[in-house]
Amino acid sequence: MATIDVGKIKFVWKGAYSSSTTYSADDVVSYQGTSWIYVNTTAAAGQTPADNAYWDIMADGSNPMTTAGDVIFGGSSGTATRLPIGAVSNVLKVNSTTEVGWGTTSGLEGLKPLGTNIPLFAHTTDTNVNVKWPWLAQYSGKSGASADYIPYDGMPNGGCGPVKRNKRYSRNVTTGDVFYFINQNYEIVHKGSSYQGGNGGTPDQINAYTSLYAPISTEFGGMASGEYFVRIWMRYKSQWAMTNKGNLWVWGENAYGQLGLGDTVNRNQWVRNPYLGPDATNNSITCEVSCFATCGNETDSNSTYSQNYAILHDGRVLGWGNNTEGALGVGDATVTLIPELISSLSGVDIITIEGGYSSTYFLDSTGDLWHTGGDDSGIGKGSARTTPVVMTGVDNVVQFAAHFCDTYCSIIATQNDGDSYAIGYNGYGQLGLGDTTNRAAWTQTGGSLNFAAVWFDGTDSTTSSHALTGVPGDLFDTTTGTSVYGCGYNSSGNLGLGNTTNSSAWVQPSTVSWGTSYFKTITTADGATASTSNMVFPRTSIKYMFPTPTSEGSNCMTYVDTQGRMWITGYKYVDYGYRATTGTTTVNLPYPYPSPWMHTLSSGEWYNGSAQVTIEDYYFDTSHSTTTYNNLWLRTSDGNIWFMGDQVSAVGGGGGITGPRVHWVRMGV
Repeated sequence: MATIDVGKIKFVWKGAYSSSTTYSADDVVSYQGTSWIYVNTTAAAGQTPADNAYWDIMADGSNPMTTAGDVIFGGSSGTATRLPIGAVSNVLKVNSTTEVGWGTTSGLEGLKPLGTNIPLFAHTTDTNVNVKWPWLAQYSGKSGASADYIPYDGMPNGGCGPVKRNKRYSRNVTTGDVFYFINQNYEIVHKGSSYQGGNGGTPDQINAYTSLYAPISTEFGGMASGEYFVRIWMRYKSQWAMTNKGNLWVWGENAYGQLGLGDTVNRNQWVRNPYLGPDATNNSITCEVSCFATCGNETDSNSTYSQNYAILHDGRVLGWGNNTEGALGVGDATVTLIPELISSLSGVDIITIEGGYSSTYFLDSTGDLWHTGGDDSGIGKGSARTTPVVMTGVDNVVQFAAHFCDTYCSIIATQNDGDSYAIGYNGYGQLGLGDTTNRAAWTQTGGSLNFAAVWFDGTDSTTSSHALTGVPGDLFDTTTGTSVYGCGYNSSGNLGLGNTTNSSAWVQPSTVSWGTSYFKTITTADGATASTSNMVFPRTSIKYMFPTPTSEGSNCMTYVDTQGRMWITGYKYVDYGYRATTGTTTVNLPYPYPSPWMHTLSSGEWYNGSAQVTIEDYYFDTSHSTTTYNNLWLRTSDGNIWFMGDQVSAVGGGGGITGPRVHWVRMGV
């Protein structure tokens, strides 16, 4: 028969510790998730459990939760791990075989754009190349890179330079519209028409409200394990997409070799370009793509004749496609079907490319500008050429804006000291030199003003120039904003001067308010009648500018100030704006646009929704048509894309709506 030694039954459970209770030897309590045993021979009260003469740990525990809503899960080491409460509407997801975390619901991945690590302004004075030139990919083990830096951006047509949106981007399709973006699952999303017919042939018009439309062809090999899309570009009827592995995938019209596949056959699926990427070599060196640039006429249907460039991981440049007047820079003026090394740039570290129908400019890491192609409007300094040469008269360039079409070309380049120089067409004073005479030599513009960045707005010859003052490279994180100036074409009132008179000198938009009763600020006092004053344009507190011209000769500028408010001046197509009716309107003074992001407070977290939403990016394109006008897409900080404008091919909406969107509409709603 078993016996029990009652002397060994010693522990006395006392529950949660209380400072007012007297405890004796072998009493056990719980304290902050841990069990403690009283070990002192003398009974006492008020001795907080600790590893000392009164208490010993009996069973160790912990309380990692610190905030209401925390979740505890078993971490990789098997210990209890705190997961802080997530954001509103988040769901719990499995992130790996051992970890869980918060995320958005999978059903929104088709509609929510991928974010970006490429800012609207680069910090060009930083010593870290990934911050200084954030549009250029770096690959571990290549060209001295110690780790991968992969630029990613869900919005299309990000510029190959320090100002992401420094000019008009035109698809120039007169019979339909299309929009591509990359979603948060790195899938390519398609909206609108799909032009995969031959040059001049009938397009295959899908007119898709929204579709995950990225069929991958294995014609030249498929995607590698762990490979996915990170950037995308569009021009006319062709598309190009870059992956995290440094490959370039292509799709669409190929009549002028713009896909770089060695032929002129259109492609109806995404096809990997076999002459680029880690599996391709040129002079025995691999060809990972660091950035892509598509160059062509920004103003009319000649945009189909594009020449395209890949900046490789070591600064080499390969070019292919149309080559009018030697614009490609490969030594001749014939169409090039396969990416070809621009030999005259060998040993030169190219970081920025902008080009047009028959001319191209390259910027290298030392600040030199190179030119190849025609001498349209004197931008070649009097000489046409088929290989790039360094331009004299401007040095230490950090950013330049270029407006190209087949006959009118203008360039403004900004040096690292803020001085700016201009060359080319000046028929409306868009070079800011005080006259309307073209320049075939670089001429300083802006006088004593120092520009941090420059933009072009407009079409064909009817362009205007715009600039923000300051130190180049310092706009990337400005919180106080800077002053805006403009010059050139003003028949749409896009300079914001209160008139439609062109200006050949740099001038600031007016601070005269638009109208007398549309936009007010209110001041109240105890027992007094509220007084009002008209809102005025904060021309010294502008953070971003976006060229948004509507159609040929109908210019418009969109500004975002330091409070996140949107301001418009110029020609605006099909919206209500401040009016009771819809339709086009010309506004020659900046006015605060009645948008979901409009407010009058300098700070705060609450307006028109549960959290403040800010404008993160603004993409614009249009066709060369008097009946198909601008399409505007905004990406906001809550991960949404918003649309306004024409509805050709259902490019911006759904539910069978084909008419223009006259209010901002969240994509997919």
